[in-house]
Amino acid sequence: MLSPDRDGENEYRLHWIWDPLEHMKDMDRNVTWSGKSEPEQLQTGDWNMADTKPPNVSPEKYEIEVKLTNDIFNEENQDGPQLERLQARIESLNGVAEQETAEAQLG
Repeated sequence: MLSPDRDGENEYRLHWIWDPLEHMKDMDRNVTWSGKSEPEQLQTGDWNMADTKPPNVSPEKYEIEVKLTNDIFNEENQDGPQLERLQARIESLNGVAEQETAEAQLG
């Protein structure tokens, strides 16, 4: 995620969220369901919607909005211009994959 740089050193700061389902589960969230419905034309010169019917369709998709709080933009998950945290994450994931491969070969 990018956030504006408050210190003015760079334009933005880069923050990694490795497990968004875990990190964002306690934040305020909203869901909006939407389905396919045909538009209804309103009568010319009138905004009255009394003759229209709300759509009665099954949801086709949904959108989730998460209200981010400032604590998600902390130093712990901030990366530098050389992407040191990303490189470390890739190396740790590669190490886990190599260990699992070695264990599978032994097992």
